[in-house]
Amino acid sequence: MKGKQKGITLIALVITIIVLLILAGVSIATLTGQNGVLTQANNAKIAQAHGNVKDSMALAYNEYQLEKQTQNVGKIEKVASTSKIEIKGKRKNYLARLDTFLDFLLDKGYIESKETGKIIVDKLTGAHQVIGNGKGETDIYKIEGTEGTYKVKYYNNQGSEEEIWTVTGDESKPQGNTKSIKMIVNSGEDGLVLLPFDYEISYTGTITINWGDGATEEVTDENVATSKGKIASINNSVKVAARAYATECYHIYEGKNKEFEVEIEGKITEINSSACTRYKNKETGYSVDYIDEGREKILEITQWGETGLEEVHLSECTNLRKIASPSKNSFINIDPEYGFGSAFSGCTSLTEIPADLFSNCPQITSFERTFYACRTLTEIPQTLFDNCLNVESFSHTFEGCTGLTGNAIPLWERIEGYENLDLNIESDWENKIPNGISCYASCEGLKNYNLIPIYWKKRLPI
Repeated sequence: MKGKQKGITLIALVITIIVLLILAGVSIATLTGQNGVLTQANNAKIAQAHGNVKDSMALAYNEYQLEKQTQNVGKIEKVASTSKIEIKGKRKNYLARLDTFLDFLLDKGYIESKETGKIIVDKLTGAHQVIGNGKGETDIYKIEGTEGTYKVKYYNNQGSEEEIWTVTGDESKPQGNTKSIKMIVNSGEDGLVLLPFDYEISYTGTITINWGDGATEEVTDENVATSKGKIASINNSVKVAARAYATECYHIYEGKNKEFEVEIEGKITEINSSACTRYKNKETGYSVDYIDEGREKILEITQWGETGLEEVHLSECTNLRKIASPSKNSFINIDPEYGFGSAFSGCTSLTEIPADLFSNCPQITSFERTFYACRTLTEIPQTLFDNCLNVESFSHTFEGCTGLTGNAIPLWERIEGYENLDLNIESDWENKIPNGISCYASCEGLKNYNLIPIYWKKRLPI
């Protein structure tokens, strides 16, 4: 009897091969599948590349905005005879590139051309990366859009696009007619609303008022000439000169206690809430005192426009709850010394300050009492005064803003040699530029209150 031979049968071999194929398939899927190790590693590499481009583009945009705002300023000097400013200094040739963000990127070498928008990744990020250096129209980054709104997209090897970064600047926020100021008012119990414009200096030429209820009217400076100097007596009160401009700028709404958006178009050089305290009755021609009621009816400034504003004084508008961000040229004519003096003082319903409120007026030299007693403000934007480098006075700027809980802007650090001054010695900080007396008085809720020089937070006797 012959001995049995030991070995692998054909069936066992087939089964073994099948098992190996299954294991190989599982391994390949684990490595290259949708959730595979290699796929995840590649996705992480792409995400990191996108992050590098996104961060670098954001930094480039910030640099562009900063240069655009500051490089064309030149040297600013006050002219004593006119209390205005004179900007001296030659415009540098390279500033032509600042017309658009694409010009800036092209000048820096970050994009191939304005037409293609193709990003030169290694130049932008400052480091070599594999992702985004493709040829043709795949595996590339592109920037697309127009001034104010830009998007960066990645086009992969299959030609599919993915948006990785977007920015929407002030220029992209349509404000309708930029030659107009818009505000929201409340008609109150009596329906009477006065606009905050002084007849003598607030406007020139013709302005058009859309009262928001279907009524419109035009006011010209010729109207002022016919009524200037008229004397009136109301309820046996002291005779006063009629405020002719207020005569043309009040309206009686049929709807009571309702909100309306009013639009005023034309050349307006000053907003002054004092003009809301008296009006000339259109029927009698007499001046009527309205005291504080007029100020209380201004609720919001929804658009500053570009009307040639030189001064903003909305003090004691106790129901003013919101102010809009300005457009690029809203405040370029603001008077350096008096333009924002007490601008929003006593606006006790104002809860927020736009971070870019003063971004485009580097000529300002004084913010005295600008936000005095704005008790409902909770935070000061840390970049609020970044472009205002010529300020000589921050006296009483935030005094009485008892609701502040964030950090105070360390404006005292602008004083030359501040690091050698003692925080607790008043005389160390007197007669310094900028002057900050009482800037943060009564703002004990600030996180860094203890780091503020005592001179900058002292309370003066009333």
